[in-house]
Amino acid sequence: MATVVQITDLHLHRDPDGRLLDVPTWQTFDEALELLDRAVPEWDWLVLTGDLAQDHERATYDALAERLGDRVKRTLVIPGNHDDPEHMRAVFPTGCGPVGARFAQEVGSWLLIGLDSHVSGEVPGAIDATQTAWAQERIDAHPDHSVVLFMHHPPVPVGAAWLDAMGLTDPAPVGALVERNAARVRAVVCGHVHQDTRGSLHGVPVFTTPSTAFQFERGGDEPALEALPPGFRVLELGKNALGTRVIRFDALRHPPVHPGPAGY
Repeated sequence: MATVVQITDLHLHRDPDGRLLDVPTWQTFDEALELLDRAVPEWDWLVLTGDLAQDHERATYDALAERLGDRVKRTLVIPGNHDDPEHMRAVFPTGCGPVGARFAQEVGSWLLIGLDSHVSGEVPGAIDATQTAWAQERIDAHPDHSVVLFMHHPPVPVGAAWLDAMGLTDPAPVGALVERNAARVRAVVCGHVHQDTRGSLHGVPVFTTPSTAFQFERGGDEPALEALPPGFRVLELGKNALGTRVIRFDALRHPPVHPGPAGY
């Protein structure tokens, strides 16, 4: 059994007292790490699925790596729309892998693959056929491994019109990758939408995960926030079996400002 933890949408600033929607995002991230240590003391890999640095600053990634401490040796990262992939690669060279801001990591009989959906200057994301061909090569090189795909932007709708408009601009390459490998890809795990949802892509479950900062309201056509505590996702990877659950803070200690995520 291997345990993988996904933490997403940190929205950190260079300023340790920086806030987004009046949420002290460094403080909520620290609280997430404290909860991780209590609730999941034994884990194999930590996957950060984007929107790590709200301000795109190299110093913010440096501070994040320092805050992770020894955990950084078992941390994998991919960028979101608010990230700078080059700064990310510079600070997390082993967490991104040697080619692009993406990774492929063996964990027992499992293969974790992280794809880079960042598009410079844009909120929606993209994963092209070049990346999915790279992923296919990794999958083909590990024929006996089950696979989990990680990306920032979900490749399926989550049921909120304004969030779905900011997903992958062309989900077809990812869809084709999943369809070709549906017998081995056991889950697609994403961030971006600040929600705990479950969808399906060619019969493969697609999970999104709460932010460590603030949560967006599920459903609806207009931006809105939901008063739910932050959290993260745990994946238990057994022999040909995947279990997952979301762990949230026990209370919402830093309510975001309302109305809606203006300036998000």
